[in-house]
Amino acid sequence: MTAFTRTQPEVVIEQLTFLPKTYTSESMSAASALNTRIRREGGANVLAAAQAAGVRRYLSFYFGHSFTALVAGSCSFQ
Repeated sequence: MTAFTRTQPEVVIEQLTFLPKTYTSESMSAASALNTRIRREGGANVLAAAQAAGVRRYLSFYFGHSFTALVAGSCSFQ
């Protein structure tokens, strides 16, 4: 049983992000690969759990490492 199954939310907002301890250009670049992996693999797991629990809305929100790009996606399951 997942947390989603137990709590039965109508909406899940997923904001998975890996950030380094410092915010220099070098450290942000070095964190990019792990951040991408966390978002892809972790996001897929969160979405699958949400769908399995019957969540009605799923919002994925990411703020780009350049601190200038915004990518947001939303989908409805009904």
